[in-house]
Amino acid sequence: MLYNQTMRDLMMTKRGKWVDRLRLYRLTRKMTPYRSAIRISLIYLVFGALWIILSDRLLAFFVKDPNLYLEFSTIKGWFYVLFTAGLLYLLVVSTLSLYAEAKRNVESINTDLKRQLEKTIETEHRFELAVKGSFDSIWEYDIATEKVVMSDPLLRNLGYDSQELAINDLEEWLTLVHHEDLDIFRQRIDDFIADPHGNFEFSYRVFRKDQSIAWIRTPGSARIDENGKILKIAGSHSDITLAHDYQEKLTHLAYFDSLTGMMNWHGFSNRIEQRIQTRPDDPFTLLYLDIDDFKNINDVYGYLIGDQLLKEISAELVKFIDDTDFIANLGGDGFGFLLDTVQNTELLEKMDQIYLSFKKIHNLDGLFLNVYASIGIAQYPKDSRNFTKLMQCADEAMYEAKNRGKNTFVFFNEDLHAHRIKAIAMTLSLRKAVENNELY
Repeated sequence: MLYNQTMRDLMMTKRGKWVDRLRLYRLTRKMTPYRSAIRISLIYLVFGALWIILSDRLLAFFVKDPNLYLEFSTIKGWFYVLFTAGLLYLLVVSTLSLYAEAKRNVESINTDLKRQLEKTIETEHRFELAVKGSFDSIWEYDIATEKVVMSDPLLRNLGYDSQELAINDLEEWLTLVHHEDLDIFRQRIDDFIADPHGNFEFSYRVFRKDQSIAWIRTPGSARIDENGKILKIAGSHSDITLAHDYQEKLTHLAYFDSLTGMMNWHGFSNRIEQRIQTRPDDPFTLLYLDIDDFKNINDVYGYLIGDQLLKEISAELVKFIDDTDFIANLGGDGFGFLLDTVQNTELLEKMDQIYLSFKKIHNLDGLFLNVYASIGIAQYPKDSRNFTKLMQCADEAMYEAKNRGKNTFVFFNEDLHAHRIKAIAMTLSLRKAVENNELY
């Protein structure tokens, strides 16, 4: 708003100033001292010459008496004096009025300039206070000299003072940039210099004086000459560490389980869908593990014991995950695994490791519990090339494992799917029959 108001004031002032300047220019052309003096002299000369030549001839033509001629000559002389005095008065007044009008215009222009100067000083003062009151730094990079001019606030926020660290060129600023972001930052600057249209913006990490990490956002725009050549880049440095950390926390909450620290359903589904998109021809195995009778543990011992048990189980399961695999808590007592193999020998070895961890007796504040799990196994792309369908296959295999007595694992096959569809249909038919009293 301040900027818009200032620009409006500038435009109004400029518009009025140009009108005054035009009027002043026209006036000064009329009131040049030499021109004014010549104009007055010429008018006086022409009138005087005409009077001398014509007045005597006219008087001699009309007046024949010598005495009367002499008397009229005296009157003619006084008339000439009075008329020329009046004429000179009018010429001088006209010239002085031009000077007076020019003076008024000059005073008006000076008043406008003074008012605009005061507004400019006030705007600059507000801008200076805004910059000093923030942690942002204003910078300018000269392409030809490779020199950088930068204000101090951000450096002070990073723990440096102006005498300890002065940024005079681009390389001195780049010494603060994190090594993992340095090459990308250089490339972004080079790309913008090559094509300086639009705006430049990049977020990256820098080192504070104590070697902790700060996140900086650097927007900027280019100054280009009439030939399209970039001269300078100017912008600001803003410390966005708090905003970045907050965004990271939000992302973590969106994709990770707060109790176990594992990926949640959203994170797990995204990872697998990315895997399918980027490596569509590489097979993998999907496991769906569900703790047997976990609801009973919550009902008997309470949710605090149940949560503590989930944390211990999660810590154990993570131990069996290779670098190319990942695990997620899919909600409550359900866990999902992506294993980067479809070899039966490797899968059976992994199952042995998982079930061996479940043989461990959990000591929860003096309460000793044995827990077991049922696991459903589906494979990509054999069982499906779609994540949702693949997860459904693993889910059906897991329920089959529970139907077989729990504490075991089952590989998905089409017979399982047909059997479950048949079982669901039978259950629905029985429920309908009970509702309609058709069993009697």
